[in-house]
Amino acid sequence: MPLNEYPDATQLLQDFQNGSLTPEGYVTACLARLEAGAKTINAATEILRADALDAAQVERCGPLAGLAFSVKETIGLAGKPTTAGSLRMPPLVFDQDSAVVK
Repeated sequence: MPLNEYPDATQLLQDFQNGSLTPEGYVTACLARLEAGAKTINAATEILRADALDAAQVERCGPLAGLAFSVKETIGLAGKPTTAGSLRMPPLVFDQDSAVVK
């Protein structure tokens, strides 16, 4: 699935609803695009591929269910080191995801 076929969240959510696209397919395409450019443009410091694919398979409800998003290192993720992108800051590891991730 070329990502440029889906210009906005509204179209993606409609495609999820009518079954022409699954969250798993969308996340897989997002990961492929991210990984393709990751080294060239330094798009991400860490790509949590397995976590993203697992999350895409979970049945969710809510207005944005199924949409993928990235999280900067300043946002706490359960069990993942958070350094705010600083080499000098000791990593913090949180017990639960921050509110914006939930």
